[in-house]
Amino acid sequence: MFMLAKGDEIIADDESKVTFSSSNEFIDEVTNKPIAKNISYLYDDGDKKYKISYEIENVILQMRMINVLPPEQQAAMKAQQMDPAYLRFTGITTLEIFDHDELTEKHSGNAIWESMYFGNPEDF
Repeated sequence: MFMLAKGDEIIADDESKVTFSSSNEFIDEVTNKPIAKNISYLYDDGDKKYKISYEIENVILQMRMINVLPPEQQAAMKAQQMDPAYLRFTGITTLEIFDHDELTEKHSGNAIWESMYFGNPEDF
């Protein structure tokens, strides 16, 4: 799912036009999940492109969700080989807007974002 809006106007919402990239991966020591320090989404609508980038500066919350469940639910999750995690980050988010491959706008600022991870790293 992808949506970019400006005010009340939806600018981009067709996920088939989005590509994802990541770099600087590491394994989170609390959740044992792979995390990328840098991620970006490029929305390519022909002449108009939007790139949203996130750069992690701090991991401010790491939670193995199985640890907060009652024992019987923990057992059920383990039996299904599920080990979900919830993470929260702070860092810099940048939006770049391109018109005919020329950068026409760039906005950066401090941000907070979250990630939920439902799989096992061994599955990927």
